[in-house]
Amino acid sequence: MRRFGFLRFAILVVLLAGHSAYAAGQRLDVPEALEAEASGYVARIELNKPMEVESALKRAEQFYLANKLSPDLPPVVLVLHGPEVEIFKRDNYQKYKPIVDLAARLHSFNVIDVRVCRTQLRIREIEEQSLYPFVGTVAFGPAEVTRLLDDEKYLYF
Repeated sequence: MRRFGFLRFAILVVLLAGHSAYAAGQRLDVPEALEAEASGYVARIELNKPMEVESALKRAEQFYLANKLSPDLPPVVLVLHGPEVEIFKRDNYQKYKPIVDLAARLHSFNVIDVRVCRTQLRIREIEEQSLYPFVGTVAFGPAEVTRLLDDEKYLYF
């Protein structure tokens, strides 16, 4: 159990360093030991803002272009369960065009998997049919993140 706690701490340090490096435009190297432990990756979306989603997408793109995402792993999962679900509503395309275009491109290369919370869709009165075809849904976003981390042994990206 102690090793697992240390591993999560080490991952957090690597992710924080990666965020700083990405913001500074530097290349990030992921330690191979951490890659070997992952069953997959889930993006940490905490602020529920479009800029945060865009940042996660750009980071996934950076890893893809640098060949840092193993082809043996599933795509990086973005679980959206706040107001940021509005990004993927077709009526909002002009407002979020750069984010949607990047997400669609990364999805087509099997780099990301976008999932939005049906509970949040109901709260915002968004019909599932109004989402882009590459966007999936889950019953409850926070539970999906927990399931990926605890049951599927994914790591935060």
